[in-house]
Amino acid sequence: MKLLFVSSNRYPYPTGNGAAVLMHALITCYRRLGYEVTLVPASLRNPEDREKAEPYWEAEGVPVHRIPAVMAVKTHKSRAALVRRALLPRLSDHFHMHDVPASGLQEFVVSGGFDLVVSYGWEALGVIAGLDHPDKVASLVDPLDSLIELMAAQNRFGFSMTKLRGWLKFKAASHKPAYADLLLSKVHHIFEHAYQHCEELRARGYRNAHYFPHPLPRQDELPPKQPSDQVTVLILGSLKGTAGRYGFEFFLDKVMPRLEPKLAKLDRRVVFRIVGHGELKSELRERLEANPYCDFVGFVDKVEPEFAGADIMLVNIPVAHGFRTRIAEAFGYGKCVVAHAANATGMPELRDEDNALTAADPDLFTQKLLRAIEDPELRVRLGRKARETFEAEICQDAAVGKIAAVLGLPN
Repeated sequence: MKLLFVSSNRYPYPTGNGAAVLMHALITCYRRLGYEVTLVPASLRNPEDREKAEPYWEAEGVPVHRIPAVMAVKTHKSRAALVRRALLPRLSDHFHMHDVPASGLQEFVVSGGFDLVVSYGWEALGVIAGLDHPDKVASLVDPLDSLIELMAAQNRFGFSMTKLRGWLKFKAASHKPAYADLLLSKVHHIFEHAYQHCEELRARGYRNAHYFPHPLPRQDELPPKQPSDQVTVLILGSLKGTAGRYGFEFFLDKVMPRLEPKLAKLDRRVVFRIVGHGELKSELRERLEANPYCDFVGFVDKVEPEFAGADIMLVNIPVAHGFRTRIAEAFGYGKCVVAHAANATGMPELRDEDNALTAADPDLFTQKLLRAIEDPELRVRLGRKARETFEAEICQDAAVGKIAAVLGLPN
């Protein structure tokens, strides 16, 4: 069996960016089902990825088929083009669908004898939607509507030329979800990797939408943590973006003022170790670096030692914004997770008092975090249950079975 996989924005890769890791995991699942995979990158916003990714996939026996028209990123630099996009939008403003007939991709699919065409992300969906093929699968995470809402929240539009340009970009982007609906109607299965967004699609009539957690590989057990009178609480993930900013604001403004007086009375040291990529807003970083309980680390090459040295994984993001890969990773390593309850919206595998501690109210959230800090036996019990959940519901073994069932394949 042969499969064409179209990626969005970057190359699939086993480490680094969350989208790259998820695409790599999906390709792994399909290969385990017996597919010979060919990779086509679309809308390549990070061309530097090519230097490391293509040799990796060559070694893996996965050919990369580069098509310039598909790889190109849409740009509209002139003011006139921006005004036209805002007031007189077209499908081609947002998606590569119009490029497919002229690109040679249709001919490549036919001549290659591909049994299945799979896309990841919205740009890649725009590519496969224009193909004449009997079996097409779209893998998605975040709906465009929520991204538009975040875009609006980050901007305060006014009357300067800069703000006017920002408003035009927002207005143009606001047309994209309607075109996305048109594209979704042209695929046979939708694999949605955030639970609440899958439910939204099904409520809108997409009965071919299926929820799949991020299929992470089974993790090797970490070496036992060395006994210590210090409790290390790991905060891991992207330091940039709106969700991360909200998370650190919640942590600094809502949690730490309630927690610090209690930490001062403990007979053990507590350290919040902050690890991640990207630039955190300078004001928040300065506050974290000034806090005596926080150790701001930033980017690290390998996260396994961070998980190995952590007693608790803290997910402080108060935004219901899709599946949390960092929680799934912590579950895979058998770590005790304390998370804002909003994260369970896109990840029903996160269950309060069963495999994690969750709450939305700042007082209750702080109480649960303090319980985990004070009770090592509770941490062990939750971590053991978290690993059981990972193996039964999240890891690639579980995902392969679900994909096979939807596609009608033997597993």
